[in-house]
Amino acid sequence: MSARWAEFQIERLDLEVPVPKGGWDGTLLAQFQGQCLNSRENFFMKMIIMRALALRQPLEGNAVVRGSSPSAAFTFEFSEFDALFRDDHRVAVRREQAQVDMIRALLSDTWAAFEHFAKCAPALRSGAPIPAVTGAKYGHDRLLRLLDGHLDADELWLIDAFEKVRNVMVHYGGYYTKHIQLNCRLFGRDLETAGNEGKPMAMDKLIALSLHTELHRAVARAATAAGLDTLPPVSWAE
Repeated sequence: MSARWAEFQIERLDLEVPVPKGGWDGTLLAQFQGQCLNSRENFFMKMIIMRALALRQPLEGNAVVRGSSPSAAFTFEFSEFDALFRDDHRVAVRREQAQVDMIRALLSDTWAAFEHFAKCAPALRSGAPIPAVTGAKYGHDRLLRLLDGHLDADELWLIDAFEKVRNVMVHYGGYYTKHIQLNCRLFGRDLETAGNEGKPMAMDKLIALSLHTELHRAVARAATAAGLDTLPPVSWAE
């Protein structure tokens, strides 16, 4: 367990990431950061939609599409879907479902970006063929060896905790807790799966955003310190 991540610090959620030279596909690290920022923007947009849903207001605004110019305009008028939100109970149920989905998507998308970086960076550094970017878990240990000395013990613990929390949230509607047990204090919240096996784990939006932010920050900082910020990008299709 890591005491460093035990308490919630809202000021750390303000993650400033400079736009890299050459754009978000300029290097493998910029690709990782761009994918993390996309998942972050999607998360905030869902929060705006949920607020509009709670207030029964039409939603109008601009959604920024990463890497495109200008912004993509959209209009979402809730009256078009009155049949789905005709009573307070339905609205409450759908808001709860939407909150679970936005948290699950943020954690899953962030971990997918990390896995892509973890599998490609060691191969690019060594000149080996790029491995298939699939769901198979491998590459983490090789990446961590490249980052050896640039990630402290608390950051290594965070990466391990992130994977476990993400798996519990994403896999099998909570039944993953039969295989992976959590018992820690994370950003102001006690997470314990013992006695709740088979149930979806409750997760606060700010806790999920803290996990996303700290993983993004730690990996980007360590990769830059290890000289991995010049590796070329790799297409997800390769």
